[in-house]
Amino acid sequence: MERIKLGFDSANYQKELSQLIEIGKTATVVQGYILQITNDNVTVFDLEAVNEWVKSHYNFINVEQVMQLQNQDVIYKFVKNFLLSTEPSVLDSLSLQDGIYKPTKKCLKALNEKYTKYCEPEFEDVYKNLKQLQESIEKADRRFVKAMLVQSTDGIHLNFKRFAPLQGAYKRNLI
Repeated sequence: MERIKLGFDSANYQKELSQLIEIGKTATVVQGYILQITNDNVTVFDLEAVNEWVKSHYNFINVEQVMQLQNQDVIYKFVKNFLLSTEPSVLDSLSLQDGIYKPTKKCLKALNEKYTKYCEPEFEDVYKNLKQLQESIEKADRRFVKAMLVQSTDGIHLNFKRFAPLQGAYKRNLI
């Protein structure tokens, strides 16, 4: 059964999507730096893998000193900060498309679901009845509906006793 969609928070959706796109652009740069640091040997977003490659390739334990000696300390720090500050799940939600990391279709679908408001199952019948009522009211002449609506402490209802005089007034173009 298809759920009833009530609304969509497009502002927050766009905000989070923009953030993901920016992270993707940065991830693309970081990927290039990882390849540069490791001579194209490490292709994953894994600081531990980068560090292990540097340690084994240069046969030296202190990675930051090696990067400084190789004049790659600035890009290494950039890579390190990015990988330590970015959740792995965010990186997993990106894929390489046309040379740039972009959100996957699965990620976009989940993001769309996150900002979509649905009717709760226990209120679906109420919602459907209200939609039928709305359609019926929209079909009726609004002047009649307006003149017949009565609000009381019991609620809002249509007073059909008013219909006879209203039809006469309608014929004389008074409403």
